[in-house]
Order: sequence, then C-alpha cells, then structure tokens
Amino acid sequence: MSKFRQIDTAPYGREVEVRCGRKWFPAILVKDGSMTEDEAPCDQWQATTDSFPRNWSDGACWASNADGNMSDQPEEWRHLRARATGAA
Repeated sequence: MSKFRQIDTAPYGREVEVRCGRKWFPAILVKDGSMTEDEAPCDQWQATTDSFPRNWSDGACWASNADGNMSDQPEEWRHLRARATGAA
C-alpha cells in the first residue's frame, strides 16, 4: 500500500486517493476547476466515485458549498491501490 503524502504535492489531472478526516476516497485535482468569490480561477478537488464527504456539493470540494459552508478539505493523498479488473 502506498504511503500518504502532503496534499500540496498532489498531481493535477490524475486520479489519486485523498483523505478527509477518517474518510478516504478517489478524486482528481483539477487545475482552475472552480472560481473564487472574486471570479478568479482556483484549483478544485473532484471525487470520482459516490464515496465523498457529505459537504462536497455535487462531488466537489468548495470554499463555499451549496449550504454556504466550506467543504472538508483533503489532508493527504496517495496513489490508488490496484483495482480488480475481473479479468481472468
């Protein structure tokens, strides 16, 4: 199993596993994937499955989510574990 790394070292555009508190799930860091309140582009984490924190509106991490609150921020990341393909 891959070790967790500091979140500021995560790669853009590649599915990795992130940790928010005690929850870990696959996500992609999208460069300029969102906008700040001042309409400046900013990076955004986007979940790639339905397993993400409740406060990630539409599966994305927001500075201000649909409820007007900050989403739980990813704390660490690691390379995804190999997935079973079902092929014999």
